[in-house]
Amino acid sequence: MIGSLMLTSCVKEEPVSCVLPSVETTSNSPVISGGTINLSTPLIQDTSYSYSWSGPNGFSSSLPNPTINNATAAMAGDYKLKVKKGICESIESVVTMEVIPNPVACNPTNNTMSYSGGVLDPITFTSIYSSVSSGNYTLNADGNDDIELIFYNGNTPATGLYNIKDWTSTLASNEVGLTLLKSGYFFSANSGVVSVTLVNNKLTFAFCEVLFNSSQAFPVVVKGSAKITKP
Repeated sequence: MIGSLMLTSCVKEEPVSCVLPSVETTSNSPVISGGTINLSTPLIQDTSYSYSWSGPNGFSSSLPNPTINNATAAMAGDYKLKVKKGICESIESVVTMEVIPNPVACNPTNNTMSYSGGVLDPITFTSIYSSVSSGNYTLNADGNDDIELIFYNGNTPATGLYNIKDWTSTLASNEVGLTLLKSGYFFSANSGVVSVTLVNNKLTFAFCEVLFNSSQAFPVVVKGSAKITKP
């Protein structure tokens, strides 16, 4: 008797996986509370890619470059991104966002300056522009009265808090000179804080209850609060 042997094949199916390399993620950290958080990654020119951001305070977005307005302390922390194409998924990328508390607690109407006590009329700024002079970046806001903010070098100021210092001194990177021309009198501030924030892709400068001194005789104490957005 001749036996027969039947051979059969056995195929084991393995799951198919595909991993994309991690993508670069950046942010505009730090931001001051009330400012705008900008998250970004190099835009891939391929509509078959999808984006999945997640982060603090329940944040999620499918945009490659999302923004978050009115930043709060709850929005600080790690923001994570995965990019997908078909079954392929990138390694998770992480970028950390810092939100700095804003000590400028008042909220003047934009492009105005008001004075304490109601003795003086508020300013409405009708012309706002910047220039670079003697190596310093200077912001000018002109109206019926004019103010000038002088920053330490010719670069556009970054988001942050700047300590007010005598404008005739040599300024450090975290300092600003602040002067006021009112009714023909020249004033300068020597203390306080100016906040610079990026709001809707525009720089906004603000300060509260800053005392200005004049070397000339003037009948009232000038103590002002302002908010200026550079167009």
